[in-house]
Amino acid sequence: MRPLFFVKIFTALTCGLVAPLLGCGVISLGGGQGINDALPAGTVVAFGTFTAMNGQVASGSVQIYRTTCSGSTCDYVVRLQNLNVTSTGPVTLVGSLSTGYSSYRPQLRFLTGTQNYSYSGVSSASAWVQVVLHPYNLNVGANDLAIANLQSVTE
Repeated sequence: MRPLFFVKIFTALTCGLVAPLLGCGVISLGGGQGINDALPAGTVVAFGTFTAMNGQVASGSVQIYRTTCSGSTCDYVVRLQNLNVTSTGPVTLVGSLSTGYSSYRPQLRFLTGTQNYSYSGVSSASAWVQVVLHPYNLNVGANDLAIANLQSVTE
């Protein structure tokens, strides 16, 4: 009798602690209804639409906002709009510039919704070429989930 009592107490405490965190969005499981980040300040410098790759399901668009520049570097926000990507694991966002892939590769917070990701200290001479979504910790290429080829906005 005693062990069953302790199991019930442990279960009640665990559910009482974990369920509110999940329900309030404190812990993200990567799926669900997604989020809707605020529109960033700045100027749109590139945009594109995601194309699903390798038999995956993916849709949405991307806009690149230049927020500030100082000297030879600029800060940008990559905005994924109306994103919907299917994956069995975490997904990484990779920015492709005219000078190569960015070293900063954030993991998506959700697989759906409108999300902003900041990139700092990017060379002002670089042009944004692509945004790639691919499985976390895998190389860009054969395993890509979606690619958005970007069009530059002339100012």
